[in-house]
Amino acid sequence: TVDMAVTVVEWGTGKVEHLADSRLEVVLERAVGTGSLGPEALADPGAAEALGTGAGGANDEEDDEDEDDAEPRRITFTGIGPRWADGPPELK
Repeated sequence: TVDMAVTVVEWGTGKVEHLADSRLEVVLERAVGTGSLGPEALADPGAAEALGTGAGGANDEEDDEDEDDAEPRRITFTGIGPRWADGPPELK
């Protein structure tokens, strides 16, 4: 039934709130100010190598191993509506 269904809408803020009285908003945020390469640095072919992040950089092998950990993110869950009035359900 629709009451038991889950619909995931990526980039849906401001577009799908009317679809249900209750919803769980999930927000993924990237860290800010971690020294990642911006557009200016990417325009300079030597910049990535100088930082050890480009082809032939000193950290290439290490970067490949830790690729999943390269960009930490914060996940925020916000329950909205009557279904979430008592807080999240207990996980078993």
